Amino acid sequence: MTQIQYRKMDFRFDDDIPFQFNSANIAVSDLTNAATFMAPAFESYFIKAFREAIPLLRDNRLKHDTELFIQQEREHSKHHLAHLRMLIRKFPELEQARDDVNASYARLYDTHSLNFHLAYTANIELAFGPIARFTIENRDAMYAGGDPRISSFILWHCIEEFEHRNCAIDVFNAVVGSHLYRLRQIRETRTHLRETGAIVQRAFKRLAAEGKIKSSDKRSSDGSSRRSRLRLYAALFSTLLPWHNPDHLKQPQWVTQWMSDYAAGKPMEVAYEPPNLSTHAS
Repeated sequence: MTQIQYRKMDFRFDDDIPFQFNSANIAVSDLTNAATFMAPAFESYFIKAFREAIPLLRDNRLKHDTELFIQQEREHSKHHLAHLRMLIRKFPELEQARDDVNASYARLYDTHSLNFHLAYTANIELAFGPIARFTIENRDAMYAGGDPRISSFILWHCIEEFEHRNCAIDVFNAVVGSHLYRLRQIRETRTHLRETGAIVQRAFKRLAAEGKIKSSDKRSSDGSSRRSRLRLYAALFSTLLPWHNPDHLKQPQWVTQWMSDYAAGKPMEVAYEPPNLSTHAS
C-alpha cells in the first residue's frame, strides 16, 4: 500500500490565468473547471463522513491513514476554492452554480445514513485511482498549450488521489463491510453526480451562449488514445468486483519522479510544463 503523505502546497491562481486555461482543448478546460466547482462540496462531504466513521474504526493504522486522507482532502479543497474564487471573479454569475452544488451535498448528507455516505465515498474514490492514472499518462495530450499553473495543480491532485486510493474502501469495509450494499448505492451515486454536474454545465453553457467563453464541441476529445481509454474503462469496471484491490493499479513512473522531486525540496507548484502545441504535434 502506498504511504499517504500530507503536503502543504502553495498554488497561485492569478487573474491572468484564462477562464478556459487551455484554449487548444476547451473540453479539458471545461472539465477541469467543472471539477473545481464540485470538488470543495464533495471533499467536505467526504471529510464529514470520515470524521463520523473514525470512532468506529478499530484498526489504529486505518485510523492514522484516515486522518491523513482528511488532511489531503482539506488541502485539495483549499486550492480548489482558490481556483474557484478566481473563476467567479471573472464571471460573478457563477456564484449561483457554486451555491447550488454546495446545497445539494448538504441535503445529501442530511437525508442519508453514514453507511450510504461511506458507500458513496468509496465508489467515487475507487474510480478516482484509474482516472488519476489516465490523466497522468495522458498529460501531454490533455494539457499541451495550456497554463502550467492549472495543469500542475490538477496533476498534484491526481498524484494524491492515486496515493490514498485504498483509504475509502478500507473504511467502508471496516464500518459497513457489505459489497452488495456498496453496489446498490451506485445508481444513486451516479444520479447525484450527474445532477450536480448538470448544474455546472448549464452555467457554462449560458456563458458560451452569451459569447463570454468558447463553446466545447461535443465531438472534441481529450486527446487520449483509444487504447488508453479502453484501459481506463476496464479499470473502472474492475472497481465493481468484490475482489478488487486498488493496490493492483500500477503507479506511473512520472508519479514516482514527482514524489522524489518533492522530497528533494523542489518547487512543485509549476512542476509540470505542458509541451507547446508545435512540439506535441511533432
